Amino acid sequence: MKMQLIASLLSVICLLGGMQPACAQGASRFGRSFQAIKKYQRALSIKTKQPTLPNGGVQRSADEVLNVPVYSLSGVETAVNQQVQTQAAQRVSQRKAKRALQMDLQQVRQAYNAGAWVRSTFQARSESMVYSGTVFKIEYNGQEEIYGVVATHVIAKKLKQNVGLHKLFLAEVLVDGELVAIPAQVVQVGAVGMMDLSLVKFRREDEKYFRPLRISPDPINPGDRIWTQGFVHGRVYPVKERIVHSVSQMHFFSLIQGEQHKRRGLCGAALINQAQELVGIHTGSQMSLSGPDMGFATPAQFLPTLVRAYHNDGEARYALELSGQAVLNLRPDEYVSDAQLESYANEILWRSPVWRRMSMAELQEAIDTHHPRYVEFTVRRLDWAGKQGREFVHITPERLLEGNMMTYRYDLQEGKLISQSKYTKLKKYLLRTQ
Repeated sequence: MKMQLIASLLSVICLLGGMQPACAQGASRFGRSFQAIKKYQRALSIKTKQPTLPNGGVQRSADEVLNVPVYSLSGVETAVNQQVQTQAAQRVSQRKAKRALQMDLQQVRQAYNAGAWVRSTFQARSESMVYSGTVFKIEYNGQEEIYGVVATHVIAKKLKQNVGLHKLFLAEVLVDGELVAIPAQVVQVGAVGMMDLSLVKFRREDEKYFRPLRISPDPINPGDRIWTQGFVHGRVYPVKERIVHSVSQMHFFSLIQGEQHKRRGLCGAALINQAQELVGIHTGSQMSLSGPDMGFATPAQFLPTLVRAYHNDGEARYALELSGQAVLNLRPDEYVSDAQLESYANEILWRSPVWRRMSMAELQEAIDTHHPRYVEFTVRRLDWAGKQGREFVHITPERLLEGNMMTYRYDLQEGKLISQSKYTKLKKYLLRTQ
């Protein structure tokens, strides 16, 4: 602009001074030359304009940007390498699956935090101790019924024993932050060492206080995530995210965090899967000195057997399995009181103690260790005794000689029962060892 102004002033001065027309023409040429120079300078100073990416400035997830084309500085669009794009898609798919699992687990944790299962468990109180119990619902003969369940081993062996439950006890359920005491009665027992579960019934008018759990239709498998909720020392005690370690016929096992003495009373607590269904009942744990304790539980699939037994005067059967073979059908209240393993030559390889109940896990471990041909075992029945039938029959060497007991001999190689008889061998064994 300044040079143009100067050129214009020169033209005016030339005209006013009466100068030759050549002076004015020179000034005009000067102005045009200057304009050409400025135009050339502007052309040299122009910068390359960068292309604008689609949706520029908008934050997007990794899922959305996978197919965005890549632009060069010159604005030429290039295709994204197919292999890189495939790998990126796989990573996104993995992240989606992980987020979905985390959301499912978060829902389970939120349910615990909100106390969604507090009214699905109850506190079973004796005179000096409290235990856990679980409430479940089941359909029987076309009608939905509600029951409770406790661990059989917490039931008192004698009427005057004040640390265990009795046939009649108080169940306390947490309703709106307060414990409500409800009368409860044990109506069907499952023997200790076997399923170790006992069925409990409440008054119909008290069932409204509970939120019973549905039994899972799926069997438990190693690697499954489970959650536990029960009562310890009079307060709700949740155990989160236990992983199933192994599964047997009568029990499944999982690592459980926390010190054992702080979990006292947890037996009878509910074990729940990710779908908030009942998969088992906690019945104990084995202390470890080197890491988490191993907790064990009875699968919830045994609960329908207890219900059938309750409706049919104890007559309901389930298969006793040894080394994967269905050896004998037992009632829920029957148990193996002693056993011995014999070789092909009828030599005794192993014999269980006779003064205590024996677990099926113990017997199966002995079979796996000694590889016998024959297994001989005695079956007894757990029952109530004493005045008003409120005391369990307690196992002693003397009482083992009483009652209707049967001894069975099974051939593991042939897979069949080869004999059964009234129980007499144990009496001879006791006389021989006294």
